[in-house]
Amino acid sequence: MIKPTHLQLHEIKKILADGQISPLTLLNEIYQEIDEHQNLNNYVTLTKNLAFQQAEISYERIKKGNARPLEGIPIGVKDLYLVKGELATSCSEVLRDFVAPFESHITKNLWEKSGAICIGKLNMDEFAMGSSNRTSCFGPSINPWSIKNGKELVPGGSSGGSASAVAAGTCFAALGSDTGGSVRQPASFCGVVGFKPSYGRCSRRGMIAYASSFDQAGILTRSVQDAAIMMDQMIGNDPLDATSAKMPKPNLENANISMHGKVVGYPANWMTIIDESVVNAWKKALNIFADLGAKIEPIELLNFDSYLSVYYLLTTAEAASNLARYTGICYGNKTKEDIGSAYNKTFELFGEEVKRRIFTGLHDLSSENYNLEYNLGLQTRSYIKRQFTDLFNKIDLIVYPSSPREAFALDNVFQNPAESYHEDVFTVLANLIGSPAISVPIGYGKTGLPLGIHLMSEPFSEELLISAAKEVEAKADFIDFLRSYHDK
Repeated sequence: MIKPTHLQLHEIKKILADGQISPLTLLNEIYQEIDEHQNLNNYVTLTKNLAFQQAEISYERIKKGNARPLEGIPIGVKDLYLVKGELATSCSEVLRDFVAPFESHITKNLWEKSGAICIGKLNMDEFAMGSSNRTSCFGPSINPWSIKNGKELVPGGSSGGSASAVAAGTCFAALGSDTGGSVRQPASFCGVVGFKPSYGRCSRRGMIAYASSFDQAGILTRSVQDAAIMMDQMIGNDPLDATSAKMPKPNLENANISMHGKVVGYPANWMTIIDESVVNAWKKALNIFADLGAKIEPIELLNFDSYLSVYYLLTTAEAASNLARYTGICYGNKTKEDIGSAYNKTFELFGEEVKRRIFTGLHDLSSENYNLEYNLGLQTRSYIKRQFTDLFNKIDLIVYPSSPREAFALDNVFQNPAESYHEDVFTVLANLIGSPAISVPIGYGKTGLPLGIHLMSEPFSEELLISAAKEVEAKADFIDFLRSYHDK
């Protein structure tokens, strides 16, 4: 019999609504699961007092027949979202003792309007800078699929703790953030669904910033339907966020757009430079769409390194600007010494990767390099956006792998930092142009670990994207971690 904690979100939602289990009982079982999976190092803070207060309210509302859309469902939160009165560290020594003074727009909606329960804050790469969760000041999260591999695997990043927690059954969904693939790449590594909506669909207010013109809230779940249910509660205009889009809200939970006659593009020039098992999974996804009556068209895109270069040039510049606020005055190493000493001591608290990106960004923003590098990067991004505006006039979806490989070993050491940046080669494109994108498990790689397929559509076409993802999920040759190992 399947344990309640191993059910998918839409399944537990019905059980809670029917009164078959109470929010308090479910919450206790979730915390027991977290205790049993401490080796995965996914939770950096448990918000038990808040969670049990919320569970009491949910219990009463369900009993009175006044349940909200996510009533009583335990949710994990990536540690860059502010939850009022709780630690919000962004997994950095700079913010290790920082307590959130207000609630983020998204979490406020989830708790107060939707009835979800906040069970804790999840591990991540420091300030969301990384693709393996190895830059966290709390140590790395571990991929639960390590059991199959025989050695510790990374869960991906930067939302590695979120992806690992969902895969391991220690929450029913987890908030992530996606700057260049930080929801989708770990989703692929952990065999879960990772969904990033269009830029502006979700408010960024109350999210600790990395690169403001790229950052977007995302969700990790064990099914596409669960992702749609969650995102329906997260999407919406925030008048206090200037980048929040004033667009009609889609109905993703009930999205059901036919793929018949749709045009699905794939960058054929990328196929020759990745692993054969990844290409085979890619071809499987294309065949699924062909069987549904879609027209499959090869498209010619730039070498993915071109997109990656523009992405890192611009995001490091924005990071240098955003992280300049950590001076030791309001955040960081607060001291009675002079301002210069306070700033230097705070800067020393940043990890190596964060320092590297700050210095890179400062270099690009310097008077000597601004026009030659940063301004050129802005112009190139504009060119890429125009290119894809034209492309989406001809095609409906773009399909390719979420990652060039399966999850790698935790002790795998890159020869230089630039090698680690190539983990984002397939995912940064959606953030450059502001498109919605999703990673759906499609099968397994040559060592039996999960592979995700990446779907992308034009900005603000989430209903089409979710409809397509549901079709892939229904026909994929994949069984998730919990049902593979715990429910035999």
